[in-house]
Amino acid sequence: MKGKAEGINLALNELPKPRFGALPADLPAKLFSASDPDTLKALIPSAYVAESLQDFIDLMEKIMDKRK
Repeated sequence: MKGKAEGINLALNELPKPRFGALPADLPAKLFSASDPDTLKALIPSAYVAESLQDFIDLMEKIMDKRK
């Protein structure tokens, strides 16, 4: 599971970049703090549906908080 979570984390760090540009410096650490693959998979759609980088961050935090 660890390898799967790391792969999803890497994808989540790359998916928003084409749409929103550089990510805030603290975002990768927030993403890597989640180690559950199911939580991380739940974040993937937010990278596509978010209207802004802040929207992506808000959606990410909401999902991560819900799954704690």
